[in-house]
Amino acid sequence: MFIFSTKVTRGKLLTLALVCACLAIVIIASVPGGEVDTAKKISLKAKTNEQRLEYLESFGWTVESEPTETSEIVIPTQFDETYENYNTMQLSQGFDLVSYKGKKATRYSYTVTNYPQSQEDPVYATLIVIDGRIVAGDIASTSLGGFMHSLVMPKDTVSEFETVQDELLPTATEILDGVILNSGK
Repeated sequence: MFIFSTKVTRGKLLTLALVCACLAIVIIASVPGGEVDTAKKISLKAKTNEQRLEYLESFGWTVESEPTETSEIVIPTQFDETYENYNTMQLSQGFDLVSYKGKKATRYSYTVTNYPQSQEDPVYATLIVIDGRIVAGDIASTSLGGFMHSLVMPKDTVSEFETVQDELLPTATEILDGVILNSGK
């Protein structure tokens, strides 16, 4: 058996109080809701059109209030090169379609009204939703030689996105063709 005794001094009490204060700060900071969160939390809920519009607006996009197209698709069970490249883009924005292979999804496409560069053809914001939750999204132009990039709003030019698209991604037309071909399975 061990017995521990100590003489309580002002310095030891001050040290004990300081340690307790530090522990309290650590505990408060680690409890959800116990910290001040200055970053806006973005909801991935997409059961309603309003939730989908709010999600797109969180990236700075202004879109027409109703989807231009709504279609049922199936995420393929085996990814070809097109889907691998598309998923690479999704990974860059925190999504991963691998866990949704073989699942039915709904694709909502909205016409973007505030794309930073003028375009001859419309630009679309597309969200892929499974069970009322956004699992993928992109911004694309389906014009000949069009582009596709993540939901992040480009700065003044698309050049950085065109470079990424040229290196990693097929054209928007190839992606849409792949999705349409797989939508009936």
